[in-house]
Amino acid sequence: MRIPKAQIFEACKLKQEQIISDFKTEISNLKSEIYDRDVIPSQGDSSSSERHQVLLRYEQELEHLEQELGVLDSISDEKICETVELGAVVITDSLSFFVSISAEELNVNGGKIFGISVQAPLYKAMKGKKKGDTFSINQKQYEILDVY
Repeated sequence: MRIPKAQIFEACKLKQEQIISDFKTEISNLKSEIYDRDVIPSQGDSSSSERHQVLLRYEQELEHLEQELGVLDSISDEKICETVELGAVVITDSLSFFVSISAEELNVNGGKIFGISVQAPLYKAMKGKKKGDTFSINQKQYEILDVY
């Protein structure tokens, strides 16, 4: 039974939005920590510099996460794909994938779907394939049972 693409898309989008929200909270907390401690800096306090570096990395990751959300927004959940491409749901003999963004396991209607980006080696191995085709990656062979 096919899991409706709209439900997979919605689960992926909600998960990405939650991750973005969590990052924004962490960034806000870190900024409060930095600015509260910087009001009265102690001599020899290298932790402030380290916190600034962590903040910069978090802000860069947040930017990447928001770009990925933009990729999701560019995908039509109504388009039926016949080949593996951006927006396709790919069901193989062992795992199921949603070609969109790199996402952990999504649980949708009791089914497990993994989000993969078009930069992933796994995607590159299956790109352009159709139902019935096979592909290999890391010495593991997959058979595509369905693409939609």
